[in-house]
This record gives sequence, C-alpha cells and structure tokens, in this order.
Amino acid sequence: MVYTPHPGSLVGPVGANRYGWPIYQFLDPRDGRWRYVVRLPDGRVLYSDAAGDIGHGATDFGTRGAGAVLGAAGGFFALGPLGLLIGGIVGGIVGDQLDRRGKR
Repeated sequence: MVYTPHPGSLVGPVGANRYGWPIYQFLDPRDGRWRYVVRLPDGRVLYSDAAGDIGHGATDFGTRGAGAVLGAAGGFFALGPLGLLIGGIVGGIVGDQLDRRGKR
C-alpha cells in the first residue's frame, strides 16, 4: 500500500536543527507546496528553512507580489505617488489572476 499525504500532514522527521529540534516536511494546505517546519519541545510547529532556522519558508511572494511591485513602479513613473498606489493595487490584482490561471 502506498501512503499518499494529504494537505496538512507532516512527514519525517527529516533532520534536526542546531538546537536538536526535529525538522519535518509539511504539505501546506494553502497552496499544496511542501515546506519545512520545526517541532518545538512545547509541541508548537513553526515554518523553517531546510536547516531548521525558524521563520523562513513561510513567505510566498510569487506572481501577486511581482505584479504589485511592477505595477507600483510603472504607476510611479507615469503618475508619481498616486500612480504608485494605484499601480500597486492593480498590479496585485493582475498578478493574483495570473497566479490563479497558472494553477489550473
């Protein structure tokens, strides 16, 4: 029988960080990507990088962030500070739509 992980499941431990806390792989239900997490002695589980440094791996800049930055930059050059705000909002919306279409 083959084990198929479902979103939210922990696999591992796959290692330990410099403090000896176990590092697991976590199938993130938000986006379906595998992420590293560390289980602390008190039972909490926090996002980390592959080395077990806490706080890394939770960011997802992706298409939405890139769209917002590019839209804000274009808006700033075209209209100044007001264009920065408008371009960032519109760029974020466009990036979100592109991200959703890419996942189909």
